[in-house]
Amino acid sequence: KILPKSFNNMARKLNLKDVWRELNPTKKQYTFFSNPHHSWPRIDQIWMDPGLMENIEIIEILPNLWAHHNPTQFKWKGKRKFGRWTFDYTISKDKEYTEMIKK
Repeated sequence: KILPKSFNNMARKLNLKDVWRELNPTKKQYTFFSNPHHSWPRIDQIWMDPGLMENIEIIEILPNLWAHHNPTQFKWKGKRKFGRWTFDYTISKDKEYTEMIKK
């Protein structure tokens, strides 16, 4: 499966990993069935920083019941933090970051 070059560049810069593949390096399981092509690619993915992957308790591809796509599910065992999330506005002042987002 080939992802767009722009996505691969972003994933490399941000050090993102396909969590399911990292935790299941040899497993053959798919998330989509193409009826016209009779093919089973794994096109639905969950990407994150490797430092967060240690908090994944379970990640799985569930059975397809009625749609073309199989649902993916993961269980997070990280600690729950209380409080409200707020956007760090200093990020919007970072020219390198804003240029990367524009691309």
